[in-house]
Amino acid sequence: NSNEAKCMVGKCVPVYSRALSSLGRYYCNLNRLDSLTYWGNMVDSVTKARRETPLAKFDFLNYYCRYYLINGEYELAMNEAVMLQMLSKEKNNMTGLISSNEYLGLVYLLIGRDSDAVTAFEEALDLLKTKSKPDYELQIIPYLLIAYLHLDELDHVKSTLVRFEESLRKIESYKSDIRENYPIKAKKCLLYANYLNLYVAEKNLPKARETVSLLYSVEVRRLPTSVSLRTEP
Repeated sequence: NSNEAKCMVGKCVPVYSRALSSLGRYYCNLNRLDSLTYWGNMVDSVTKARRETPLAKFDFLNYYCRYYLINGEYELAMNEAVMLQMLSKEKNNMTGLISSNEYLGLVYLLIGRDSDAVTAFEEALDLLKTKSKPDYELQIIPYLLIAYLHLDELDHVKSTLVRFEESLRKIESYKSDIRENYPIKAKKCLLYANYLNLYVAEKNLPKARETVSLLYSVEVRRLPTSVSLRTEP
């Protein structure tokens, strides 16, 4: 029965798409562009044959952005981020729009275009207001704070630190199993470190000393030498 066959194909495509996405993530994490591109081409073949855009297409644009960003190829990373943004707008994919703005912000930040970075990060955070994802907010906010500090926009630093604390409190209110798997103490250290940057910029030494004490008071079993703030989209 041709209708049954079509139905089976329709059910298999999302599974196949998720499998391709998993392979893409795997090779992106291994920093293997050749294999990443191979499986990305497979996604493009599915897109062309089905005349529809599977979610894996958005994922692979994310992976390409991440690969080029990590490897310092900022122009290529920006190209992929723009492609992700355009496709996400066309298909009304909110997660893709948020992610594309995050990547554009990161590229701008790394090449010294702090004002453009602020615009991109603020857009991502505005879009996140439609979702309940404080963990994703905490992924973007520290980068926005860096850009604000570079621009000496201390009032914006203060208001963004308030949002940082609010997002952290939301995660602390989660069920214990979710809360225990989130690096809350590491994020608190990051929060206090940004407050310290603020007070130093303001030349507020009493507050700076107080914040240093808060940093020491946070019990962190193991902090990485460089805190990675990127999670999966």
